[in-house]
Amino acid sequence: MSRPGRRPQSDARPTARLGLVALACVLGACAATQVIQSWARTDFEGYSYSSVYSLVATTLDSEGWDVRERDIEAGTLVTDWRHGPSHREFRGPTRLKVHAEIEPYPGGCHVGLRVEAEVLVKGGILAGDARNSDDWERVEDDFDRAEVLLARIRSLVRWEPEDPAP
Repeated sequence: MSRPGRRPQSDARPTARLGLVALACVLGACAATQVIQSWARTDFEGYSYSSVYSLVATTLDSEGWDVRERDIEAGTLVTDWRHGPSHREFRGPTRLKVHAEIEPYPGGCHVGLRVEAEVLVKGGILAGDARNSDDWERVEDDFDRAEVLLARIRSLVRWEPEDPAP
């Protein structure tokens, strides 16, 4: 029973609250699924663009990464997925892909590497079926692996820059 002079309480308020809660959950889920790209970067001072591009491509190949996309004009390399063991946090199989960007500047090149990571969190999939699954989910990039790859590339470069190209 309501008091005289006061409006009866409406059911609109709880509904509005539920709407706000639902919106907050959706926005939170979107923010949680957004993965930030983590690039390891270095500069190769005094080396030609073609030398650095070839060095990055050759090193990825020799480290067992199957380079599938090579675009020397755009300065990019992308490997195929490399499937690996279970992820320590999600306890599902992982797969990794390397992205490389080589950008020339006067007197050298900027090189950036990132290792994109995905995990298969759906249980009950046989190992042979995992590679073909559509249930892979993005997780945080493997920045440590990108830094190791970049250090290996860096270790192959002479400390003295090569003669500049005419």
